[in-house]
Amino acid sequence: MPDGIEENKKSIYLSKASSTRVLNAYYEQFIEDFTTFLSCRSKEVIGGGKMQLTIIGRRCVQPFSKECSQVWDLLATVLNEMTSEGFIEEKKLNTFNIPNYYPSPLELKTLVEREGSFIMDQINTFETKWNNDYENSVYKDPSSYDFVKCIRSVVETMLINCFGEEVIDEIFIRYQKVVHSSMIKEENAFINHSLLLIKK
Repeated sequence: MPDGIEENKKSIYLSKASSTRVLNAYYEQFIEDFTTFLSCRSKEVIGGGKMQLTIIGRRCVQPFSKECSQVWDLLATVLNEMTSEGFIEEKKLNTFNIPNYYPSPLELKTLVEREGSFIMDQINTFETKWNNDYENSVYKDPSSYDFVKCIRSVVETMLINCFGEEVIDEIFIRYQKVVHSSMIKEENAFINHSLLLIKK
């Protein structure tokens, strides 16, 4: 994790409580990663060739906005609850952070131009709803069940490495409950950016 993240105690992602140093640490790491990605891919694409990317991001200016932090805020709620109950050590929670950054369209455009290998031909933004209302599911709560399975596939290994395998099932049992509660109250969605890049 980049320097500065250690200040992000009890939050596992960017939040309104995150310091400027934490915000900058996340953004600087994204700049490095995305620029390296573009540079590496540019070696595999001929001049005039096209590359399509879809990246989870945000529409708003603030990198800690609800549209990009909610999924992790709900998980943080569970982890903090389990810490207060003694299932998780507080010092371990304070070192756990989701290594992801949700860029805005302007940030992506700026970084593509700065790296210099590609021209941004198009960028389109669309939503992917959390609530996939599958019919005839064997589960009483199919939408939150499938969503939580998806998130578990992303973060389970990181959670095991930090907190141990013995608490994983309990984390996701509780996580499904808070996700389900959130889905009942409001419509949740991921923001996606679809980029069409042309190699110079």
